[in-house]
Amino acid sequence: MFGILETVQVPHSGIYNSYEDLFKQLSDGMEKEGYKIVKARSHRGKVGGADVPGNDIVRCDLVCDRGGRPYRCMATKHKTTTKKTDCPWKAKAVHRKTMGGWVLTITCDQHNHEPGTPEPPTPEAASEDETNMMDDLEGEHSLDPAATPLLTPWQDEGPQPDQETQAAIQVAGVSNAVLRLTGETFHQFKSEYRKMSHPDRVAQLSHLQLRVAAIYAKREELERSQIQQDVTAIASGPAGSFKARFLDGDGKQMADVIEVPLADASEKNLSLLLNTLLAREKEEFLPYRFRIHIPDTDIIVDQYPTDLLQLLRNHGIENPFETTVTLSAEPQAVFKVQPVTRMSHKIPGHGEAILAAQFSPKNSNRLATGSGDKTARIWDTDTGTPKYTLSGHGGWVLAVAWSPDGARLATGSMDKSVRLWDPETGKAVGNPWTGHSKWVTNIVWEPYHLWRDGTPRLASASKDATVRIWVVNTGKTEHVLSGHKSSVSCVRWGGEGLVYSASHDKTVRVWNAEKGTLVHTLSSHVHWVNHLALSTDFVLRTGFYDHTPVPDTEEGKRSKAKERFEKAAKFQGRIAERLVTASDDFTMYLWDPAQSTKPVARMLGHQKQVNHVTFSPDGSLIASAGWDNHTKLWSARDGKFINTLRGHVAPVYQCAFSADSRLLVTASKDTTLKVWSMASHKLAVDLPGHQDEVYAVDWAPDGKRVGSGGKDKAVRLWRN
Repeated sequence: MFGILETVQVPHSGIYNSYEDLFKQLSDGMEKEGYKIVKARSHRGKVGGADVPGNDIVRCDLVCDRGGRPYRCMATKHKTTTKKTDCPWKAKAVHRKTMGGWVLTITCDQHNHEPGTPEPPTPEAASEDETNMMDDLEGEHSLDPAATPLLTPWQDEGPQPDQETQAAIQVAGVSNAVLRLTGETFHQFKSEYRKMSHPDRVAQLSHLQLRVAAIYAKREELERSQIQQDVTAIASGPAGSFKARFLDGDGKQMADVIEVPLADASEKNLSLLLNTLLAREKEEFLPYRFRIHIPDTDIIVDQYPTDLLQLLRNHGIENPFETTVTLSAEPQAVFKVQPVTRMSHKIPGHGEAILAAQFSPKNSNRLATGSGDKTARIWDTDTGTPKYTLSGHGGWVLAVAWSPDGARLATGSMDKSVRLWDPETGKAVGNPWTGHSKWVTNIVWEPYHLWRDGTPRLASASKDATVRIWVVNTGKTEHVLSGHKSSVSCVRWGGEGLVYSASHDKTVRVWNAEKGTLVHTLSSHVHWVNHLALSTDFVLRTGFYDHTPVPDTEEGKRSKAKERFEKAAKFQGRIAERLVTASDDFTMYLWDPAQSTKPVARMLGHQKQVNHVTFSPDGSLIASAGWDNHTKLWSARDGKFINTLRGHVAPVYQCAFSADSRLLVTASKDTTLKVWSMASHKLAVDLPGHQDEVYAVDWAPDGKRVGSGGKDKAVRLWRN
């Protein structure tokens, strides 16, 4: 070993009786090697020498009697660490020894010299950027513990630099570890390169960039080779394989039938295999979710199992090997939303309970809330501060809704009116819209791609048993949709020009928004219909906003919004918005209203009233929140039950999916939010923080934040 490490002997038991015993070992070794203790720190932050009672040593600095750079010694409980040190030679941990639950790491290899021998030459200090980069690389790349100068080029892979490139590397002060990085190196270290005074630095940098590009190209080649090896291993077809047939959402075969080893038939491997069969480049790979069609039956399993072989045997497939299994492939979002794990802001402001909350479709920077204090508010979620207070209503604000382009905000109140606001100024746009004879329960905007000459419309539902369609630019009523016999609890505007309304008269009505006429009445529930949702709600709410750039022209925006709708609504080869309704009769129904007035499925399982229901953005799942303290998951394809999410200890009021459909957040009377994984159907994160019932929750369309509000009157923002 090196230096004083040779003198450190762990007791036979592996345990030191005290820190004094440990330090005595170090002191004896340091005295023999010509070093002395200059500083020691305890885990309580105390500073002192080795003889300070009560100081459990967690770090000490050691320095050579002949001067030079210090050792840095660290002892950390449960883990080893090599933090940035003062040593310019990028000190590296060269040995670790366990000492009774503590790990001692001595981190400088530059003072490995015998007593009485000359001190090694001290190099120039490295730049801070380079030091940080070396710290990042230290756990990943093993550097030569010998005193290798920083300017020695890396020799392990890639073409060797010529003399001119070598000169550029030396002038730039680039270490061998820098060249281990990918093509981002040039940009990460550009600030250092700019410090060069050599007149030909541009040419030298060009050579250096070529060097990095060569390494990057080689890495890409290695990655492609590795992917091919993985695919070959998956599709090698040894004994114990099955034949996989991949179908798309329209039921069309996507690729040739291929043999897959059952042992390697994980969902991730099948996704990799399908992308390769479709000849996609790595950058174009899509993650897939697979549904399994059980051979020789009509059974379709929506959740991919951990053991496909066992699943097939459980369904009576006596010889799963050499069986052809059909897999329906559903592409998932190419981006991934991280679960929110902490409360970033608690923002007071409202004087009464918060009853409604919705993020702007543009991004997560603005949140609108409606309250029992007769106001709505717009919040700046970046700073966690109130932006505007929207005063003017004479009653509770029960509903808030952003326009799909994010340029306007509508509110509905117990004062029987609808109001329009400019979110950039916080000012009311025009006068209140009056016409309802009782309070407004819900509002919804016309989908962006249906706007006529840039003139949007808005629908409002009311306790007076009607739905009104308003022309936004004039504030005039265009149609009054009357026919319900009791309060209208919820309204949705579909992408094909149909308006759907749910009522306490136990029915759901489908209206032609252009003509204002009744199209269908959906009658199956035996109690109040509390809520309804469309499979296209997410894309209609966000219009032309997604993770790609916003089009420059109005025509481009409308075209993109329509394209997003048609993609989301496509089902079994046709445009078909599906509808789900939730009721006080403990049931839900799944409908295909364009095809039939009879439900596709009756969804049973809740033991009490169902408060809220929503589709996942990708249209594959339905989540329902009930008074039985449970949230349930269902297949959006056929309404079959998937799983129950248990964890809340009081009624669940609302739920919201993340934009990538991989997570679900629920809000409850028990004062908590909970985040659930859709892959495992288990609790991912528990979010306590509210002091009373949580009535409203929304997940921002860009996935970055969750906003919630309730009886404690404060808005809470949550993020990763």
